[in-house]
Amino acid sequence: MIILIIIECVILIAIAVLHIYWVLGGTWGFNEAIPEVFKSTAKEMRGPVFKVATIAVIFGLIFFSIIIYSNYTPLFNLPTWIIYYGTLAIGSIFGLRALGEFNYVGFFKTKDKDTAFGRADSKIFSPLCLLLSMLSFGILFL
Repeated sequence: MIILIIIECVILIAIAVLHIYWVLGGTWGFNEAIPEVFKSTAKEMRGPVFKVATIAVIFGLIFFSIIIYSNYTPLFNLPTWIIYYGTLAIGSIFGLRALGEFNYVGFFKTKDKDTAFGRADSKIFSPLCLLLSMLSFGILFL
């Protein structure tokens, strides 16, 4: 189980670091991370709204990694029920993200398939979300 916890925490922290890079103005991977439907507002997205949303994602990913790591050694004296239901929620969130909303993201998207985002979503983002979901459920039930 510790291997699953380490793998998931490393992935979550790596994604958080990528988001920090974007907040600081980095551009690598940014175009592939935005669905085509939002490309027209990409310049505005690099402004304050983008930064606030991205910072929220960073804190969420760090919080997720704390919850996941707490399955091994509880951090901050978190109650076991928060760790259990938090891990269950994390697995569910990433599982639902992998499935998608049937238009622009996920394995079952019907639009935006042949764009930079669509290809990255099909090859990287959705499989990664499925992996994170499986890791979370594996931590809980193995």
